[in-house]
Amino acid sequence: MQFWEITTNMEDREQQREELLVMDSIFGHDGLFTSDDKQMSGMISVSPELQRPLLVKPPEPDKEPLSVSALPPICIEFTLPEQYPLEAPPTNRVTCSWLTPTQMLKIWRHLVTLWEQGQGNTVLYEYTEFLRNDSIAFLGLEHELDVSFFVDRARTAAAAAAAGPPSPAAGSSPPRSLNRRASVEQLRARYRLTLPASASVHRLLETHQRQAEAAEFGRRRFPCKVCGEERAGSDCVRLTRCGHVYCRDCLTAYYTVLIRDGEVQNLRCPEDQCPEQATPKEVRDLVGDDLFERYDTILLRTSLSAMTDVVTCPRAHCQKPVVLDPGDSLGRCAHCDHTFCAICQNAYHGNNPCAVKSAERLELVRQYRMAGAGERADLERRYGRRQLQRLVEEVDSAAWMSDHSERCPRCRTPIEKIDGCNKMSCTKCGTLFCWLCNARLPRENPYTHFNVPGSKCFNQLFAGVVDGALLDEELGALAFDELGEEEDLPMGFFL
Repeated sequence: MQFWEITTNMEDREQQREELLVMDSIFGHDGLFTSDDKQMSGMISVSPELQRPLLVKPPEPDKEPLSVSALPPICIEFTLPEQYPLEAPPTNRVTCSWLTPTQMLKIWRHLVTLWEQGQGNTVLYEYTEFLRNDSIAFLGLEHELDVSFFVDRARTAAAAAAAGPPSPAAGSSPPRSLNRRASVEQLRARYRLTLPASASVHRLLETHQRQAEAAEFGRRRFPCKVCGEERAGSDCVRLTRCGHVYCRDCLTAYYTVLIRDGEVQNLRCPEDQCPEQATPKEVRDLVGDDLFERYDTILLRTSLSAMTDVVTCPRAHCQKPVVLDPGDSLGRCAHCDHTFCAICQNAYHGNNPCAVKSAERLELVRQYRMAGAGERADLERRYGRRQLQRLVEEVDSAAWMSDHSERCPRCRTPIEKIDGCNKMSCTKCGTLFCWLCNARLPRENPYTHFNVPGSKCFNQLFAGVVDGALLDEELGALAFDELGEEEDLPMGFFL
């Protein structure tokens, strides 16, 4: 009798090892089955297959139901006793993040029934097929999944924590909530059930649905709407707000150019007539952290610039937003204590008009001349009417001098030529220079500059002079300078 029992146990163990090996070869590569042949234990982790999308009741009644086409796995942790499979079923622990204790208990009992119906045969494969194909119908969840149990459980726990430990009177029975909790703990201990976290079941189902959709997307192939090439889903991006699909390379290049050009408010879908913008998470995933920081900074500045009562601290190391008092141009940064004028971004100057930088004068005068009545009034309030009028006069004067004068090559004083030859003398420093090429002329004989053959000023001393009397006067002065005395020039003499 003892020999027969030992032989039977050895046969059982051999059959168990063979079953674990077969299960691992079928389901191990997908992560659905893991085992330890030394302890004769393992885990089956299978997601039920849904024939149609399942509606999940939301935690709050005013929200829309969640539609899921994939569910997180139901797990069975098993240990094979020595008498399995002939005389004893596996010892099972059922775990699931979205089933109630009652539902898990039904599954646990059905696992025992499957072994009993097998009349001593191995049942791990039947467990797997049951979880995959029949568990949803077995629990009556073909159309709707109710997770209100977990919400009620979380609220009960929160209320109990807020109220503190109860102190019942002598001889009184414990509260109903405590009785219910004790019964749940008894179920857990008796049937080896593992209860899920109570407050996040709905979020878990929603997250799992997104992950399942992403996995399915990665297995498919899509034509890129930019380059036209067909790419694997793992190399593509589906924009969340509109659902259009592009290859990652094209979308990255497109958004990179826009961000570098400062077009951060134009990161929309490349599809024609599609107004949807990319989400910040999609932008970060595509362009990386460094370029996303530029995108985020420019977007923040653009948004703040649209607010009339918010400006940015002008200090380069600060750049924090500053809220202004209504009608006041005084900005005081709470981060670095800098006070500044919110209009010109310079140090605060009280009621004095804002100073105008030299590089901005031409543009400011152009704006002032082209502005309407309202815009002109805003500019006068900001810079002062007298200052703007003076700027207009200075710009007009500078433009006239630029067209009608040449600067001295030594002291840069503007020199106007009214008449006479092209040998000029600076009224400030006395430097002699050529009106045509601005070259400095030697004081001992400045006219030789105009007698060098091949130069652009050769024979151009009187270029532009049309008055004959003035020409004769200049010729006479030239002759006197070169001969040292007044005498008649011979016929045919030329410079």
